[in-house]
Amino acid sequence: MLESGVQYLITSTAFILCILVAVVKLKNADKVFAMKILNKWEMLKRAETACFREERDVLVNGDNKWITTLHYAFQDDNNLYLVMDYYVGGDLLTLLSKFEDRLPEDMARFYLAEMVIAIDSVHQLHYVHRDIKPDNILMDMNGHIRLADFGSCLKLMEDGTERFQFPPQVTDVSENAKDLIRRLICSREHRLGQNGIEDFKKHPFFSGIDWDNIRNCEAPYIPEVSSPTDTSNFDVDDDCLKNSRTLDNNLATEAYERRIKRLEQEKLELTRKLQESTQTVQALQYSTVDGPLTASKDLEIKSLKEEIEKLRKQVSGDFLRSIISRF
Repeated sequence: MLESGVQYLITSTAFILCILVAVVKLKNADKVFAMKILNKWEMLKRAETACFREERDVLVNGDNKWITTLHYAFQDDNNLYLVMDYYVGGDLLTLLSKFEDRLPEDMARFYLAEMVIAIDSVHQLHYVHRDIKPDNILMDMNGHIRLADFGSCLKLMEDGTERFQFPPQVTDVSENAKDLIRRLICSREHRLGQNGIEDFKKHPFFSGIDWDNIRNCEAPYIPEVSSPTDTSNFDVDDDCLKNSRTLDNNLATEAYERRIKRLEQEKLELTRKLQESTQTVQALQYSTVDGPLTASKDLEIKSLKEEIEKLRKQVSGDFLRSIISRF
């Protein structure tokens, strides 16, 4: 069993979407985990854009040498919990801050090589991550990386995925690094990756990388770690902590009361929309309009029925339960 008290909270960009990451440990044991806490109602609201099934599939079937390992999954009335290994070394975002946002090229080469392998392991499952960024690249105590946060994953399609934001401009890089960047943003027929990971392994930028043994090589940066529960390599959300570094029960209760009130209001609004749509369909079905308007009326009825079904699923939580049952 996991300890009931949350020891630490680690902030992330996902916190805005009511997703928390907490450091927890097993009762009567020293094993430490990172627990991702997803609010069910927020998941419902994001049902059309979030990728819960995909995240679960990658975590369960992925190569645990390169991606976060899922150990437990459970739920209560309010949240879904995913319990994974805790990587005490922090993330690449924190590492970047220690080097004033610019890693030395040799260090960047090492971590890019590991990222290529990690991303390729996801592609081998026929998924694409879609949210590669420094704070989703975790580091273990030996300075090696793990790819994290698969909440935006989609099945890999032959025609590609939506484009990403244009990368920031960089200067003072080697010619091989410039060529690597050019080969990643050129037309498809000349882009690296046509031959899979081999294109990257053969590129001059990665010369000197021992691809087969990189996991056993000494990393260019070894995180400073004081204990298995050390959070100094993450941006810890101090506002959520008491001096004892445990979650303040009073603040937590107030936060849940506010959340419950908001959820109740949102559910009332969904119910109101459902009733309005149902009444509109009934009025259209029993109207006596004939002629050219009949076809458009049928289309409107069909559209409204689809909306009603979607609203019913949101109100009842059927969609969410079908997702959670797979964890």
